[in-house]
Amino acid sequence: MKKTTILAVIAIAGVLNFQVFADDALIGGPADEDHVEINWIGDISVIQVPHDDDIPYKGSVTAYVKNTGTENWGDFHFEIYDPYPLDSDEIDNVHFLDSTMKDKDNQWGVDPTSSQTLSGWTINNTVVGATIDLYFYGDPVTPGELVWFEVYTDNIDSIDWFGVQIHPTPVPEPATIAILGLGGLALVLSRKR
Repeated sequence: MKKTTILAVIAIAGVLNFQVFADDALIGGPADEDHVEINWIGDISVIQVPHDDDIPYKGSVTAYVKNTGTENWGDFHFEIYDPYPLDSDEIDNVHFLDSTMKDKDNQWGVDPTSSQTLSGWTINNTVVGATIDLYFYGDPVTPGELVWFEVYTDNIDSIDWFGVQIHPTPVPEPATIAILGLGGLALVLSRKR
């Protein structure tokens, strides 16, 4: 099998594209050499994957990734985007699902899963470019670690193409948290006076 390695190295924001097909999307692969490598440099590392959807126009998106940076990751983000903005397909009705939501066929969705212990997630389907954010600060992805995340989509209008972009967020360093905490404490104390 040909080694598929993508290294995202960017200063502010960068994007790499590759194709996936069928109704389930696969980003990277389960073998070590097939993981997408993400090296956190600058403000954000984004991988974009156009997806050729097909019947039943709902399914999973699985991302296999490797942290090649120097910082732990505490959350991971998926967002729907339009890979071909000049065509007639609109991404307004491509949504993420969990077990509290029903799909277009009135079937219950499935909760996201991961190799990490998820502490929770948030879904925002009210914006064009729906998002799902997975949180695992109690089980961060350490540098060099290979992990996977799986989320579920519902393509209500059965459009042929939509894209999924992914990116991690590093765990805030203790000094940053301390500074924010001191600032909050100062605000509270100033209001009491």
